Amino acid sequence: MDLQIESSKIGRMMVQANVDSLRQQVEEERLKETEDSENESESTKTELEKMEDQLLELEKQQKELDKEKEIVESSFNFLKNVLGLTDEQVKSAHRNLADYTQLMEYVSYVVARIKGSSDKQIEALAKKEEIIQKEKDPKKD
Repeated sequence: MDLQIESSKIGRMMVQANVDSLRQQVEEERLKETEDSENESESTKTELEKMEDQLLELEKQQKELDKEKEIVESSFNFLKNVLGLTDEQVKSAHRNLADYTQLMEYVSYVVARIKGSSDKQIEALAKKEEIIQKEKDPKKD
């Protein structure tokens, strides 16, 4: 597969993951807003209803984990193909990357390089993203 096409595919997956994350944040905010009214009705819920709510939440979390796993696997396959990594090198990368965020940052860097961005351009974009994140949540300094 052509590197440009493959990098675009990975880029789209990453954007979709970000969109899904934002949607989840919006949904969580909506839930927080209605929490007070639900707390009053919560005391009247039966144990069965509470368990059903917990089950739905667990199923939602499982779907999110499955999606993240799919993205991680696709990302490592992309890196393996683009960088010509051996299976052993991919295993090592799995062990050495700290978390999902670090993997996405690295994949973003590789995609940007494939698309012709310089290190200075990538660094400027990273600084811009950092500023945006700080504006969204000033607690994360």
